[in-house]
Amino acid sequence: MKRIGILLIVILVMLGLFGCGKGTDSSIHNINLSIVSQTLYGARADRIIPFKQGEKVTISISADESMELFLHGYDVETRVKPGVTSTLQFAADVLGRFPLMIHSLGEGEEKQRVEILLGLVDVLPRK
Repeated sequence: MKRIGILLIVILVMLGLFGCGKGTDSSIHNINLSIVSQTLYGARADRIIPFKQGEKVTISISADESMELFLHGYDVETRVKPGVTSTLQFAADVLGRFPLMIHSLGEGEEKQRVEILLGLVDVLPRK
């Protein structure tokens, strides 16, 4: 009887360690994007960037000018400078389509507030 209890504990620990339990089905999704002349490259032709619900997302972004990017719905932002790769990270837990926007261009006194739609992040149900 004692062996069955120990075996049950070992099985439960293994399920937790290997992500077989409910709610632990997340994977990592990395994507590289670039912005040239305020145009997004690296997404699909329709400028949609798809992810599955539950993924841990890292978007690496390079650009030819200084800007601030904002992902609506997830409220994450990053500052991008030429020659430097920046990242947006989030857990894709909310389903829907969310705009990825340029919110400002330039830096310091040259910084200007803008609203430029780069693309759309789609978080789709995991099937």
